[in-house]
Amino acid sequence: MKVLNALCLCLLLTACTPIFASLNGEKQPKPVPSADLRLFTEGVTQLVQNRDTELLLRLQDKFPYSPWTEKATDLLSLAEQITRQEQQLAKLRRQLDQPPSVNQLEPLEKEIDRYKTENLRLQQELDVSNKRLEALRQLTIDLELKQP
Repeated sequence: MKVLNALCLCLLLTACTPIFASLNGEKQPKPVPSADLRLFTEGVTQLVQNRDTELLLRLQDKFPYSPWTEKATDLLSLAEQITRQEQQLAKLRRQLDQPPSVNQLEPLEKEIDRYKTENLRLQQELDVSNKRLEALRQLTIDLELKQP
């Protein structure tokens, strides 16, 4: 039994050796990241700092089945969307900076005239409807007065 206790104690002490070593200030060897992970992290850094996608594209080519490749593909897609949106925004800003041309104003003026005409027609219909409603009210009052 004493031998078994001694063996268990030795087993526990050897299992705790890395913990004691780190407490004593001894450095544990750092795990070396894989090539695909290094390429991904460098690619993300390059994408954020310079908007350069070269390393992420290289990751896709070299490691097509890496779990980091899927993340790189997502990041590349987002970077492409950002670029497209920035181009659209720049185009809209250029259009805002330019004064409207006569060609652009003519259709708008025609549309405004059409809306004014439609508004006038609807206002006339409303006036006629109000007159009919008033006549119906008066007729209702007259009928109620005539009934015994």
